[in-house]
Amino acid sequence: MRKHSLATDIRIVQAIATNDIWDVVRNKNALMVVVMALLVVVFYRALPLLYADATNMSVRIYDAGDSSLVAMLENSSTVDAYIGYASLEAMKARVADDDTPELGLVIPEDFDLLLDAGTPPALTAYTQHWVSDRDVSKIRERMEGELAALLGIAVDVDVTGDRIDALPTSHGLGATVAMSLAYVTIVIGTTLPPNLMLEERKARTLDALLVSPATPAHIALGKAICGLFYVLVGAAVTFAASYAVVTHWELALMTTIAAGIFSVSLGLLLGALLESRQQMQLWTWVVLAPLLISVVFVLMEELMPPVLVSVFRWVPTNLVLNLARAAFAGTITAADWAWQLLALLAAGAATMIAVVWAIRRSDR
Repeated sequence: MRKHSLATDIRIVQAIATNDIWDVVRNKNALMVVVMALLVVVFYRALPLLYADATNMSVRIYDAGDSSLVAMLENSSTVDAYIGYASLEAMKARVADDDTPELGLVIPEDFDLLLDAGTPPALTAYTQHWVSDRDVSKIRERMEGELAALLGIAVDVDVTGDRIDALPTSHGLGATVAMSLAYVTIVIGTTLPPNLMLEERKARTLDALLVSPATPAHIALGKAICGLFYVLVGAAVTFAASYAVVTHWELALMTTIAAGIFSVSLGLLLGALLESRQQMQLWTWVVLAPLLISVVFVLMEELMPPVLVSVFRWVPTNLVLNLARAAFAGTITAADWAWQLLALLAAGAATMIAVVWAIRRSDR
């Protein structure tokens, strides 16, 4: 067994990681993996804007007193009005589940009486926590303009109160960003290392590493750092495109690192076991397909058998999804994320142990 001082171990791992990071830039196949994953992130972020109605304003209404204003808003040609909420909280929950800026309007019980008296009260309104102040002002002005046109009198809309925070189980923009984070971390981490290791096999550099002072643990750790570096690049792009969604940055960072450790370890294991590009292309997608499809099943849990959803929640990609949704939620407790983070870290550690075993087997 090759033994080194800690300083030597660090230098060896650093040399392997640095060389691999630059190899990605020089290798068109590896670079394409990163670029394509990032393009998907951009697409996911732009997706809500593609199907949002650019002309009509989306308004969800909680009517406490059967106001005639509801019918006016429903018949308006410039407002998409959604009604029928049994409580204010039900209306807020539905606003939180939308992935485009939306207004939740509250009509008080005595609104019609005060309107008839010529002194309509200001209407309280809510919007999602990630909507910018500038967009909130635009939405408020549009709503006030619409009310003035319908009622023939100015009515103030107050959106200066608390914003609507998402729940750890909410859909909407938080779930979309969480899905893109799960995608970019899993795809980059799982497909990048096999590409690098395949190129090293062709160039015989992996064989040279195995007879050098580097141990299998050095090789695994160095390549893991390289993979984690590009996973962090992908996550940085994801968060840069949707920074307003994040409410718990420390959990978002822990989730990204844990997801990167698992996905990179899985990619290294594939790279250590597969010997040709044809094998890599086949088995990488055999592994990726269930990881990605399970995310869709969990997001569509209302349509899926409960037993199946319960099983899929333990799939690592869904652990990433739910951890990210918690990072994008309002008030959370340890129960919302701690066990899922531990499970994800355990999956990564177990996979990394398998990587060291596979590389050591190649050393024989």
